[in-house]
Amino acid sequence: MIAKRVTPPSQLGLGLNLSTKKTRKREFLDEMDRVVPWGALV
Repeated sequence: MIAKRVTPPSQLGLGLNLSTKKTRKREFLDEMDRVVPWGALV
């Protein structure tokens, strides 16, 4: 029988966001969430 390698859960899988630097993409998406009325569009 072949032993299956157990890998620890990833940070993303645990819902941890340890990154503190905001990228331009993240800043843009945050701004879009503030400006666009997504509820009305959906």
